[in-house]
Amino acid sequence: MPDDHDDHDGVQPGGIRPDGGLDTADQPETILLTSLGKLGDELAVAFASCSGSDDVEYERARYIHALRALSDFLRANGAPLHYAQRLHRLAVALSDLNEGKTDSLLAQSSFGGVNAGATTAEWVGRANAALGMAALVAVGNTRRQAAERAGQATGIAASRLISWYDEFRKPVEKSKTTNSLARALFENAAGLIPQGNSLAAQKMADHFFGRAAAQLQKQT
Repeated sequence: MPDDHDDHDGVQPGGIRPDGGLDTADQPETILLTSLGKLGDELAVAFASCSGSDDVEYERARYIHALRALSDFLRANGAPLHYAQRLHRLAVALSDLNEGKTDSLLAQSSFGGVNAGATTAEWVGRANAALGMAALVAVGNTRRQAAERAGQATGIAASRLISWYDEFRKPVEKSKTTNSLARALFENAAGLIPQGNSLAAQKMADHFFGRAAAQLQKQT
């Protein structure tokens, strides 16, 4: 017959069981602090771990691990069960993609045969490239000079970079930039570009070009 200690057998200090699960018999404050620590550890495993692989499957595995950790955190702290279940559902859907299966949650929506265009990640990459160019133009470089610098960092042709730059600078009603997030990024960050400070502008340009390179290369 179970005694009063059976529910806590094998529990390590801090309320974490040997299997990594959380013991929930403590007070809410203790549970919260313990589960926050575990969540931080699990997110570090997901996002701070290094790998020699750049495969999209490995990147998905990071998000799968993080989503499951968030789901466990919500369950440990008494959130409505369906909150945790929704996060778990997304983790399962991503896992299915790694097995060649597409859950309806991640299936592309139909636009009646119309091309939906570039992904948000690619649009943000374009915005970052345009911001780097804007920083160089602000301290006296021509569009062509700025585009050549951007091309060295991103591997994108200068003519294409100039086109992106020009479209982001147009008024929204005349621009072909159809992604609102990328548009907002460009407009907000452009206001932070230093005027007349060549060294600061160069550093800012290098920052934006580095981000653009990472984002655009992942789309190829």
